[in-house]
Amino acid sequence: MPPRKKAKTTNGSHKLATWPSASPAHHQQEHSRLMQLPQELRDLIYAFVFCSSRFSHGKRAVSRKKLRSVVPANRFKALSLLRTCRRVHVEVGNQWLAQVLFHFEDLEALLDKLGSVNDTVRRLIRNVRTSGLPLLVSRDNDHVCYQTAQILNLLPGLNLDKLTILGGTPAPLSYNTLDMLIRYSVGWKELRFLSHDSESLGYACTLDVKSYDGYLRQPQPITWQAALEHRDGPASRSSVMVYCSTDSTPGSLIDPNKAIVFTQTYGANESSRSYGMVEDSILMAASEPAKEVMVIVKRGVGADYDGKKPPRLFKYDGRKGHAARTWEGVKAVSDKVCTIMITSEMRTDWLFDEASEDAPIIDSYNHVDEYTWPPWYFERQVHSARAG
Repeated sequence: MPPRKKAKTTNGSHKLATWPSASPAHHQQEHSRLMQLPQELRDLIYAFVFCSSRFSHGKRAVSRKKLRSVVPANRFKALSLLRTCRRVHVEVGNQWLAQVLFHFEDLEALLDKLGSVNDTVRRLIRNVRTSGLPLLVSRDNDHVCYQTAQILNLLPGLNLDKLTILGGTPAPLSYNTLDMLIRYSVGWKELRFLSHDSESLGYACTLDVKSYDGYLRQPQPITWQAALEHRDGPASRSSVMVYCSTDSTPGSLIDPNKAIVFTQTYGANESSRSYGMVEDSILMAASEPAKEVMVIVKRGVGADYDGKKPPRLFKYDGRKGHAARTWEGVKAVSDKVCTIMITSEMRTDWLFDEASEDAPIIDSYNHVDEYTWPPWYFERQVHSARAG
């Protein structure tokens, strides 16, 4: 079979050309063992291939000031099934968009990729994973921080079955990121929020973060459950569950056998203002802070989760008072876009891409849901331990 040709669009880019018309019987592949299987079995085979694949984009922070591009290990093979023959191409269609995992190392990569496709294509994507570190957008010496919940609202029509967030650092920022996602974000049915340590649910709110209620930790998951029921209705069967790892090895929560359910409650004489002022005695004891935490949030039946309504403008949204409402519009008028790093003292810094000849990181994996934490997350743990 001759290779498929590329058709040139008016702007000079390329897209795959459509198959030429021909008699359907000409492409039935009667002698193919695959095509002799029932359609239901073929669909299962296609789904197995694509559900085991992920496409990775963006730049990973390998140190506090250095980024390296990440590329998928199977970038030349992941869609090769679509090019085997016309019948497979037709049978698979756009189903693969709902089956593969789209992984983004940073929020800018998420916006660049998903913001560049039309709403129809964006709606077909069902499984996304990205970083929980906020994004800094600068314009005329005015710096605006976009949290993950705000980023999702820049992607109208997002209709994910599962959104996975690899939480950031330090702990108060990670906690607030998840809190905003549960209370305000749209575009997902199920949210999985992973933290590289348990401090995100166990830290003591110190004097330098008390002025902002978003950093004042509350007992979980009961507080988030109440917030979700307020959004979806008490009878919607929405749920929030917290799981702690029994293993301090990074990436351990991919194994469900290493996850245990965890709950927090108010102690005697504790209130919403006093609860988070002291550490959680269980999560912060001995070696416990080094263990991962995962929060699984499921929207309720009938919940408006798919972003059909106009996106919410947050209190400090940089789009207020400006004509730009989409990511393309925001980026077009911005001088600088970069990922924010906040120190353990809650001081802001940002990651600039230093010139480097380093080769891209190849995103290899054995299981599609495997995840890797930026190494500087653990440098911070070492420094904190030494300081203690």
